[in-house]
Amino acid sequence: MLQIVDRHGALVGEEPELSDQALLEMYRLLLLSRQFDRKALALQRQGRIGTYAPAEGQEAVPVGSGAALGP
Repeated sequence: MLQIVDRHGALVGEEPELSDQALLEMYRLLLLSRQFDRKALALQRQGRIGTYAPAEGQEAVPVGSGAALGP
């Protein structure tokens, strides 16, 4: 397992080599994911879509995994 920050947010080991543009793109995707999550939850509560499991607070999991799979 790779750990970059501890539970208090302090850097552990070496900082990963990511460009400012890559970091901004990941942040944009985190925000987009949160917007989608909130909209989907609202639609589910209105009965306009079926079952939906909210993921707020866990946005970094798919974004980080997807970034690791990039070229």
